[in-house]
Amino acid sequence: MKSASIRAYFRTPKGLLVLLLLALIAVAYPVEGQAALLRVGLAAASAVAVDALLMNIRGKLEFPDSAVLTGLIVAMVLGPVVPLGVPILASALAVTSKHLLRTRRGGHIFNPAALGLLIAGLLFSSEQSWWGGLGDLPPGFIVLVAAAGLMVANRVNKVPSVLAFLGVYVVLLTVGSLAGSPLSFADAFREPMTGAALYFASFMLTDPPTTPARVNDQVWFAIVVAIVSAVCLTLNWGGVYYLLIGLLAGNGFEAARRAISGRRKPAPRPMAEGRPRLPSIALG
Repeated sequence: MKSASIRAYFRTPKGLLVLLLLALIAVAYPVEGQAALLRVGLAAASAVAVDALLMNIRGKLEFPDSAVLTGLIVAMVLGPVVPLGVPILASALAVTSKHLLRTRRGGHIFNPAALGLLIAGLLFSSEQSWWGGLGDLPPGFIVLVAAAGLMVANRVNKVPSVLAFLGVYVVLLTVGSLAGSPLSFADAFREPMTGAALYFASFMLTDPPTTPARVNDQVWFAIVVAIVSAVCLTLNWGGVYYLLIGLLAGNGFEAARRAISGRRKPAPRPMAEGRPRLPSIALG
């Protein structure tokens, strides 16, 4: 019975994402080594512990599997040899933000991993190598990231977001490189940042709770993320955190869109008193 439940879980979007992230970690292990693996474990354990504590305070009793994903992503973005306290703190901040920054309906606003990584980076100038994008491996390995990302995006119906972001992002960086100084954009076209952009689009831009569901909304969301990321890179705002800033800006844009859309919905019209109801007729 338990084995059937485990198989069923790994068929869910969260379960599939856990498997794919662990697979990428296994591929990167020969290069990144035990140092990276230790930080993965610490980040995941920190995220689970904090999320379980906060859920318990709110009266929810369930396994915090989303916290596992947050910890894995945080560790796979941070450098594999950052001080041990950094992945612990970044994951704790990420999960805490999910509980503190919420909408009236209870959904969280910002991608937890992106916010935790940005805060930790600003506080400690922590290195972010995005080794989860396999940028330190031979170039051919990026195909594995693309394949895993396509599986995730297709599973959560976020392929339009991924394609729109990558398309606009590459076009903007290419135009900026041709119109201005190529040196300003050179790093974005080199590893590990090409793998970083693909990893980012596949595993962070596709977060269902903080991203839109409708195709048109997905495209506009992705365009906002790409534009803000490119502007930050052009003006050297935020250093190496330009992708994270772009995503958080997109999350803010999406939260505002949802709030405005919710206000525009007309209230249900009450039935006038004394008006007789017509009998319903069943067809077929």
